[in-house]
Amino acid sequence: MRIYIIDKYKAITFALIILLLILGLPLTKNTAINVANPQKEVPIYRVERQDNKIALTFDCAWGADDIDDIIKTLKDENVKCTFFVVGDFLDKYPEAVKKLYDAGHEIANHSDSHAHFNKLNAEQMKKDLDECDRKIRELTGYEGEILFRAPYGEYNNQLMKVCRETNRKVIQWDVDGMDIKVKTKKSPGKGFFLCFLQLFN
Repeated sequence: MRIYIIDKYKAITFALIILLLILGLPLTKNTAINVANPQKEVPIYRVERQDNKIALTFDCAWGADDIDDIIKTLKDENVKCTFFVVGDFLDKYPEAVKKLYDAGHEIANHSDSHAHFNKLNAEQMKKDLDECDRKIRELTGYEGEILFRAPYGEYNNQLMKVCRETNRKVIQWDVDGMDIKVKTKKSPGKGFFLCFLQLFN
């Protein structure tokens, strides 16, 4: 049998640590509840599927130099994608957007001006969304539902409410290819685009 001798200060310190842990548990529980705020509305990040498919999406905001290469690669691989376009991009590169649409890809709304929507009021948000929708419809002739992705991935309850009230589905990305940080002149080979679920030209 072993006998342990603990001095009085270590015993008091140990007892205080145990007491703080016990008293801290209710605080931790409440904090966890507050962090998981059930009142916050969120966009669609993913959908449950039985098969092994993903939705490949691109954000088009700044340049169209690689559009022909992307269209060719997608055609070669028999892949259809959703391209979230900014209204300013539509103004500068209407031929590129029309090529994407004519190739069978979905054209979606990424705002008219790529503004920080968290800084806009509801009326400004709606005006910006409507203007990009108008440009998409005018260029493509498409009359169905147009999906929306918020610039910078920023959203708040006000934006979600505006979209809900105007029957817009808000789509976020689940995996960001971070291709805006990749500096390459040419794709290294077939299938390269699959690494990039979000394209900033």
